[in-house]
Amino acid sequence: METVPRLYRRVRGPKSDYAWTLQMMRDVKKSIRPSKQKAD
Repeated sequence: METVPRLYRRVRGPKSDYAWTLQMMRDVKKSIRPSKQKAD
C-alpha cells in the first residue's frame, strides 16, 4: 500500500476501499506461516 487514507481513492480509483485493503493485508499476513530458518 503506497498511500494514506485521505489520498487512497485518488491514487487507486473511485471503487477502492482503504479499510477493505488493510483487512485483506492483515488476513494474508495471518495466513502466511513463518518459514523455518536453517541454523548457522
